[in-house]
Amino acid sequence: YGEVKQSVFEKTQVYLLPSYSEGFPSSVVEAMSYGLVPVLTQGCNFNEVFEKNLGYKTTPFQQDLVGVLHLILGLSKEELTQKSLENRSYIQQNLTLEVIGEKLNEVYFSLLQI
Repeated sequence: YGEVKQSVFEKTQVYLLPSYSEGFPSSVVEAMSYGLVPVLTQGCNFNEVFEKNLGYKTTPFQQDLVGVLHLILGLSKEELTQKSLENRSYIQQNLTLEVIGEKLNEVYFSLLQI
């Protein structure tokens, strides 16, 4: 929590969530806002990560986790930095409280105009 969590995020490059089932993984959004590159399973229900090539898909099984981590370790510093920047940008443009608030506001006003 707090400063300890922030410190970990600032010293980390990858966020791994090998879950069988998630609602919407807000922890992934938070990690991406720090520029971490997510490694997720389909069960995390965050398909935009895969569709926009923001992270990596895996399964909860050891051999797949090891494989994707080896793939990430093989990335150049530039490739990892680029993914990090893309993740920060995606979150800033789509999933901040301000952006979501504006979208909700648009929906509410559109309902009032019916």
